[in-house]
Amino acid sequence: KEFLYDGITLKLGENKNENTRLVKESNPNYIWIHLESFASGHLIIECENPSAQVISYATKICLNGTKQKNMKHVKGVQTELFFISQGLSKKKQNRKFELTVPANNAFGTGSHASTYLSIICIEYLIKKKNYYSVCDFGTGSGILSFILNKITKQRISSIDNDKNIRKTFLKNLRINHLNNIMFSNQNGFNGFFLRNKSYDLIVSNILLKTQKKLVKQYYKKLKNHGEIIISGILIDQENEIISIFNKFNFKLKKKFYSFKWVGLIFEKKRK
Repeated sequence: KEFLYDGITLKLGENKNENTRLVKESNPNYIWIHLESFASGHLIIECENPSAQVISYATKICLNGTKQKNMKHVKGVQTELFFISQGLSKKKQNRKFELTVPANNAFGTGSHASTYLSIICIEYLIKKKNYYSVCDFGTGSGILSFILNKITKQRISSIDNDKNIRKTFLKNLRINHLNNIMFSNQNGFNGFFLRNKSYDLIVSNILLKTQKKLVKQYYKKLKNHGEIIISGILIDQENEIISIFNKFNFKLKKKFYSFKWVGLIFEKKRK
Protein backbone atom coordinates (compact mmCIF):
# COMPACT_ATOMS: atom_id res chain seq x y z
CA LYS A 1 0.00 0.00 0.00
CA GLU A 2 1.36 3.43 -0.95
CA PHE A 3 0.96 6.83 0.69
CA LEU A 4 2.21 10.24 -0.41
CA TYR A 5 3.18 12.85 2.17
CA ASP A 6 5.00 16.11 1.50
CA GLY A 7 6.05 14.78 -1.90
CA ILE A 8 7.61 11.61 -0.43
CA THR A 9 6.32 8.10 -1.14
CA LEU A 10 5.68 5.77 1.81
CA LYS A 11 5.19 2.04 1.16
CA LEU A 12 3.55 -0.26 3.74
CA GLY A 13 3.58 -4.05 3.57
CA GLU A 14 0.23 -5.56 4.53
CA ASN A 15 1.25 -9.22 4.74
CA LYS A 16 4.36 -11.39 5.07
CA ASN A 17 5.03 -11.59 1.34
CA GLU A 18 4.68 -7.82 0.84
CA ASN A 19 6.97 -7.15 3.81
CA THR A 20 9.63 -9.47 2.40
CA ARG A 21 9.43 -7.89 -1.05
CA LEU A 22 9.62 -4.36 0.35
CA VAL A 23 12.75 -5.10 2.37
CA LYS A 24 14.42 -6.97 -0.49
CA GLU A 25 13.67 -4.50 -3.28
CA SER A 26 13.92 -1.11 -1.54
CA ASN A 27 16.93 1.18 -1.70
CA PRO A 28 19.00 0.30 1.43
CA ASN A 29 19.52 4.02 2.13
CA TYR A 30 15.80 4.59 2.61
CA ILE A 31 14.35 4.66 6.12
CA TRP A 32 12.72 1.45 7.40
CA ILE A 33 10.07 1.53 10.17
CA HIS A 34 8.67 -1.40 12.15
CA LEU A 35 7.18 -1.65 15.63
CA GLU A 36 9.67 -3.06 18.11
CA SER A 37 8.43 -6.13 20.06
CA PHE A 38 5.07 -6.14 18.22
CA ALA A 39 3.79 -7.50 14.92
CA SER A 40 3.39 -4.79 12.28
CA GLY A 41 3.81 -4.13 8.60
CA HIS A 42 7.16 -2.99 7.30
CA LEU A 43 7.09 0.62 6.16
CA ILE A 44 9.65 2.18 3.82
CA ILE A 45 10.11 5.96 3.58
CA GLU A 46 11.56 6.52 0.11
CA CYS A 47 13.95 9.23 1.28
CA GLU A 48 17.39 9.12 2.91
CA ASN A 49 16.87 12.10 5.26
CA PRO A 50 13.13 12.61 5.87
CA SER A 51 11.88 15.45 8.05
CA ALA A 52 10.49 14.94 11.54
CA GLN A 53 6.97 15.49 10.15
CA VAL A 54 7.40 12.74 7.56
CA ILE A 55 8.76 10.28 10.14
CA SER A 56 5.92 11.10 12.54
CA TYR A 57 3.33 10.57 9.80
CA ALA A 58 4.95 7.29 8.74
CA THR A 59 5.05 6.03 12.33
CA LYS A 60 1.33 6.67 12.71
CA ILE A 61 0.59 4.74 9.50
CA CYS A 62 2.66 1.82 10.73
CA LEU A 63 0.99 1.90 14.15
CA ASN A 64 -2.60 2.33 12.91
CA GLY A 65 -2.51 -0.99 11.09
CA THR A 66 -1.86 -2.95 14.29
CA LYS A 67 -3.64 -4.00 17.47
CA GLN A 68 -1.36 -1.57 19.32
CA LYS A 69 -2.75 1.50 17.53
CA ASN A 70 -3.94 3.06 20.81
CA MET A 71 -0.70 2.51 22.72
CA LYS A 72 0.69 5.70 24.27
CA HIS A 73 4.37 4.88 24.33
CA VAL A 74 6.18 3.73 21.21
CA LYS A 75 9.68 2.50 22.01
CA GLY A 76 12.78 4.16 20.74
CA VAL A 77 16.02 2.37 19.93
CA GLN A 78 17.44 0.19 22.70
CA THR A 79 20.91 -1.29 22.98
CA GLU A 80 22.70 -2.88 25.91
CA LEU A 81 23.57 0.47 27.50
CA PHE A 82 21.40 3.06 25.72
CA PHE A 83 17.80 4.04 25.14
CA ILE A 84 17.55 6.59 22.30
CA SER A 85 14.31 8.35 21.47
CA GLN A 86 12.98 11.48 19.80
CA GLY A 87 11.78 12.73 23.19
CA LEU A 88 8.09 12.09 22.45
CA SER A 89 7.59 10.08 25.65
CA LYS A 90 8.60 10.87 29.23
CA LYS A 91 8.39 7.24 30.31
CA LYS A 92 11.50 6.17 32.26
CA GLN A 93 13.51 3.46 30.52
CA ASN A 94 15.57 0.63 31.95
CA ARG A 95 18.95 1.53 30.47
CA LYS A 96 22.14 3.00 31.96
CA PHE A 97 22.11 5.95 29.54
CA GLU A 98 19.33 7.82 27.75
CA LEU A 99 19.60 10.17 24.77
CA THR A 100 17.08 12.35 22.98
CA VAL A 101 17.76 12.87 19.26
CA PRO A 102 14.78 14.35 17.38
CA ALA A 103 14.43 13.56 13.69
CA ASN A 104 15.69 16.54 11.66
CA ASN A 105 17.87 17.47 8.72
CA ALA A 106 20.94 15.68 10.10
CA PHE A 107 21.42 11.93 9.75
CA GLY A 108 21.36 9.82 12.90
CA THR A 109 18.45 9.05 15.24
CA GLY A 110 19.54 5.48 15.94
CA SER A 111 16.77 3.97 13.83
CA HIS A 112 18.91 3.30 10.75
CA ALA A 113 20.75 -0.02 10.82
CA SER A 114 24.15 1.59 10.15
CA THR A 115 23.80 3.89 13.18
CA TYR A 116 22.59 1.00 15.33
CA LEU A 117 25.57 -1.11 14.26
CA SER A 118 27.95 1.72 15.14
CA ILE A 119 26.51 1.79 18.66
CA ILE A 120 26.78 -1.98 19.02
CA CYS A 121 30.45 -1.82 17.94
CA ILE A 122 31.16 0.98 20.44
CA GLU A 123 29.57 -0.98 23.29
CA TYR A 124 31.58 -4.07 22.31
CA LEU A 125 34.92 -2.23 22.32
CA ILE A 126 34.33 -0.30 25.52
CA LYS A 127 34.25 -3.58 27.46
CA LYS A 128 37.76 -4.39 26.24
CA LYS A 129 39.77 -1.24 27.01
CA ASN A 130 39.70 2.46 27.85
CA TYR A 131 39.92 5.15 25.17
CA TYR A 132 41.33 8.61 25.79
CA SER A 133 41.39 10.25 22.34
CA VAL A 134 38.27 9.67 20.27
CA CYS A 135 36.92 10.97 16.94
CA ASP A 136 33.44 10.71 15.41
CA PHE A 137 33.89 11.26 11.67
CA GLY A 138 30.73 12.21 9.73
CA THR A 139 28.91 13.04 12.95
CA GLY A 140 25.55 14.20 11.51
CA SER A 141 23.08 14.67 14.37
CA GLY A 142 25.86 14.00 16.88
CA ILE A 143 24.34 10.78 18.21
CA LEU A 144 27.57 8.76 18.11
CA SER A 145 29.60 11.62 19.62
CA PHE A 146 27.11 11.81 22.49
CA ILE A 147 27.33 8.06 23.06
CA LEU A 148 31.13 8.14 22.98
CA ASN A 149 31.20 11.06 25.41
CA LYS A 150 28.86 9.36 27.88
CA ILE A 151 30.77 6.07 27.81
CA THR A 152 34.39 7.26 27.72
CA LYS A 153 33.98 10.51 29.71
CA GLN A 154 36.56 11.96 27.30
CA ARG A 155 36.59 14.96 24.97
CA ILE A 156 35.26 13.93 21.55
CA SER A 157 36.31 15.38 18.18
CA SER A 158 33.18 15.53 15.99
CA ILE A 159 33.72 16.14 12.28
CA ASP A 160 31.28 16.74 9.43
CA ASN A 161 31.60 18.49 6.07
CA ASP A 162 27.93 19.50 5.86
CA LYS A 163 27.69 23.20 6.74
CA ASN A 164 23.93 22.94 7.37
CA ILE A 165 24.06 20.61 10.37
CA ARG A 166 26.04 22.68 12.87
CA LYS A 167 22.88 24.27 14.31
CA THR A 168 21.19 20.87 14.65
CA PHE A 169 24.27 19.33 16.27
CA LEU A 170 24.52 22.09 18.87
CA LYS A 171 20.79 21.92 19.58
CA ASN A 172 21.01 18.17 20.23
CA LEU A 173 24.04 18.80 22.45
CA ARG A 174 21.98 21.21 24.60
CA ILE A 175 18.96 18.88 24.73
CA ASN A 176 21.14 16.14 26.22
CA HIS A 177 23.02 18.50 28.59
CA LEU A 178 26.42 17.47 27.25
CA ASN A 179 29.71 19.30 26.82
CA ASN A 180 33.36 18.47 26.17
CA ILE A 181 32.53 17.72 22.52
CA MET A 182 34.30 19.76 19.83
CA PHE A 183 32.42 20.13 16.52
CA SER A 184 34.52 20.82 13.42
CA ASN A 185 32.97 21.64 10.06
CA GLN A 186 35.61 20.42 7.61
CA ASN A 187 36.33 17.96 4.82
CA GLY A 188 38.66 15.25 6.12
CA PHE A 189 41.20 15.50 8.94
CA ASN A 190 43.37 18.25 7.53
CA GLY A 191 41.76 21.25 9.23
CA PHE A 192 43.81 23.55 11.47
CA PHE A 193 42.40 22.28 14.80
CA LEU A 194 42.91 18.59 14.02
CA ARG A 195 46.11 18.49 11.98
CA ASN A 196 48.30 17.53 14.96
CA LYS A 197 45.81 15.22 16.65
CA SER A 198 45.88 11.43 16.67
CA TYR A 199 43.32 9.01 18.07
CA ASP A 200 43.08 5.61 19.68
CA LEU A 201 39.47 5.25 18.44
CA ILE A 202 37.75 6.58 15.31
CA VAL A 203 34.09 5.93 14.50
CA SER A 204 32.93 6.52 10.93
CA ASN A 205 29.38 5.86 9.71
CA ILE A 206 29.68 6.85 6.04
CA LEU A 207 28.87 5.11 2.76
CA LEU A 208 31.43 2.96 0.93
CA LYS A 209 32.43 5.47 -1.77
CA THR A 210 33.63 7.98 0.84
CA GLN A 211 35.17 5.36 3.13
CA LYS A 212 37.43 4.20 0.28
CA LYS A 213 38.77 7.73 -0.15
CA LEU A 214 39.49 8.17 3.56
CA VAL A 215 41.32 4.97 4.45
CA LYS A 216 44.79 6.56 4.07
CA GLN A 217 43.78 9.45 6.36
CA TYR A 218 42.41 6.97 8.89
CA TYR A 219 45.76 5.20 9.01
CA LYS A 220 47.65 8.46 9.55
CA LYS A 221 45.31 9.64 12.32
CA LEU A 222 45.09 6.39 14.28
CA LYS A 223 47.69 5.55 16.88
CA ASN A 224 49.41 2.17 16.63
CA HIS A 225 47.01 -0.54 17.77
CA GLY A 226 44.20 1.99 17.71
CA GLU A 227 40.79 0.86 16.48
CA ILE A 228 38.37 2.17 13.90
CA ILE A 229 34.66 1.34 13.60
CA ILE A 230 33.42 1.39 10.01
CA SER A 231 29.67 1.41 9.34
CA GLY A 232 27.51 2.52 6.41
CA ILE A 233 28.59 -0.61 4.50
CA LEU A 234 26.15 -2.98 2.77
CA ILE A 235 26.70 -6.70 3.27
CA ASP A 236 27.50 -7.19 -0.41
CA GLN A 237 30.24 -4.52 -0.08
CA GLU A 238 31.85 -6.18 2.94
CA ASN A 239 34.64 -8.06 1.14
CA GLU A 240 35.60 -4.98 -0.88
CA ILE A 241 36.05 -2.71 2.13
CA ILE A 242 37.92 -5.40 4.11
CA SER A 243 40.31 -5.91 1.20
CA ILE A 244 41.00 -2.15 0.99
CA PHE A 245 41.65 -1.83 4.72
CA ASN A 246 43.91 -4.91 4.70
CA LYS A 247 46.15 -3.20 2.12
CA PHE A 248 46.71 -0.38 4.63
CA ASN A 249 47.62 -2.86 7.37
CA PHE A 250 44.31 -2.79 9.20
CA LYS A 251 43.34 -6.10 10.80
CA LEU A 252 39.65 -7.02 11.04
CA LYS A 253 38.77 -7.75 14.68
CA LYS A 254 34.97 -8.08 14.76
CA LYS A 255 31.85 -7.61 12.63
CA PHE A 256 28.13 -7.28 13.33
CA TYR A 257 25.15 -7.49 11.01
CA SER A 258 21.72 -5.81 10.90
CA PHE A 259 19.18 -5.70 8.07
CA LYS A 260 21.32 -5.38 4.87
CA TRP A 261 24.22 -3.70 6.66
CA VAL A 262 27.47 -4.66 8.38
CA GLY A 263 29.50 -2.91 11.06
CA LEU A 264 33.26 -3.60 11.09
CA ILE A 265 35.98 -3.09 13.70
CA PHE A 266 39.59 -2.83 12.51
CA GLU A 267 42.84 -2.45 14.42
CA LYS A 268 45.80 -0.52 13.04
CA LYS A 269 48.98 -2.59 12.87
CA ARG A 270 52.53 -1.32 12.37
CA LYS A 271 53.76 -1.51 8.77
